[in-house]
Amino acid sequence: MALFAMHNPLVLTFGILGNLVSFMVYLAPLPTFYRVFKKKSTEGFHSVPYAVALLSSMIWIYYAWIKSNEFLLITINSVGCVMETIYLAIYIVYAPKKARILTLKFLLLLNFGGFGLILILTHFLTNGSKRVQVLGWICVSLSTSVYLAPLSIMIPNVLGLIFGVLQVILYMIYKNKKRDAEELKLPTHVKPNLIASTDQIHPVSILPLPIPEENVDVNDENADGLQFDDGSIESAAILPEKNTPSASHRKLLNDAAMEKKRKKEKAGAKPDRIWSDKCSESDIVISQGATESLPNGIPTYTVEIMNVCISGCDISGIHLSCGWFSSARLINPRVFKRLSFDDCLVNDGKPLSIGRTLSFQYANTFRYPLSVSSVSC
Repeated sequence: MALFAMHNPLVLTFGILGNLVSFMVYLAPLPTFYRVFKKKSTEGFHSVPYAVALLSSMIWIYYAWIKSNEFLLITINSVGCVMETIYLAIYIVYAPKKARILTLKFLLLLNFGGFGLILILTHFLTNGSKRVQVLGWICVSLSTSVYLAPLSIMIPNVLGLIFGVLQVILYMIYKNKKRDAEELKLPTHVKPNLIASTDQIHPVSILPLPIPEENVDVNDENADGLQFDDGSIESAAILPEKNTPSASHRKLLNDAAMEKKRKKEKAGAKPDRIWSDKCSESDIVISQGATESLPNGIPTYTVEIMNVCISGCDISGIHLSCGWFSSARLINPRVFKRLSFDDCLVNDGKPLSIGRTLSFQYANTFRYPLSVSSVSC
C-alpha cells in the first residue's frame, strides 16, 4: 500500500472516483463499435477522436512516470491506451480502403511522430520541475482536444437546426399574406355583363379531349425495383419528387438504350463503349425520399441518381453541388464522396449507363438540396 501513501485521504478518494469516471468515458464508444462490428461497416464514422484519445493517454503515462507516486494516473491511462487501441483496430478492419490508409497515416504521424517529438523536446530542452510543468500543460491541452473533437459534427448541425427553425417561423408568419392581398383586390359589387344574342342558333360539335393514361403496366408496378431487359434490377424504393421520371418514361428509355446497345454489339463495339458525346447536366435526374430513421431518431434520406440521356450515352465524372453536406452522416459513402466545399463526386467518377441508377443514404435532421454541377461523356 505504499503506492497509495498520501498526506490527505481525500486525495486518494477523489483519485479513485476520477479513475472510475474516466473508465466509464473509455467505455462510451462500445455501442458504436459493436454496431460497426455487427454491420461490418464504419458507416462514415471518423477515427480522429480515438487517435487523439490514444495520444492523450500515452502522454499522461509519460507525465506520471516523470512525476513520482502517480500510480492512479498510470493505471487508468494504461487501460485507456489498451481500449483506444482496440477501437482503432476494429475501425481499421472494417473501414473503406481510403479511410483505412488515412487512419494509418494519421496514427503514424500523430501517435508515433508527435509522441516521439514531445519525448525528445521535453527530455533535452527541459529538466526537473520545469519538465513536469510543461508536460502537464501538454496533457491538459490534449485532454481538452478529445472532448472538442465532436464539435466538428455538432456545430454545422446546430446551425442547420437554428436556420431550419427560422424558416418555419417565417413561413408561419407570411404564409397567408399573399392570399389576403388577393382577397383585398376582389370587388365588393359585381355587375353582370349582358351579352346580346341573335335568333339564329348554330350547332356546335364538342369533341372530348384525349385523357392520358396514368397507369402504365411496366412488367409490375408494385415491384420493389425496376427490371431491365438484360435481367438486372435497380432499386427504386424511394419517395418520388417532381423531377423523377415515371415508370413509362423509364421503360421507354430502357427500351431505346437496349436497342442501341444490341445494334452496337452486332457492329462489333464493346458493350461498355460510350455511344454518343451529347450529354449535359439535365441528363442526370436526382430524386430524394425519406426512409426509416436511425435508432436514435435522426431521419435518413435515400438519394437516387439516374442517367436519362436520350442520346444513349454513358455519363461519367458526375459532380454534384452539395453545399454543407459534410455535416451529414453518409450510410453508403462509397457511392458519394465529398471533394471540397459544394463539390461532391458520384461513384468515383465512373460511368453511369443509360437507364441505370445509383443510390446512397445519409442521416441528417433535414433534407439537403443536391443538384448536378458538371458531367462528362
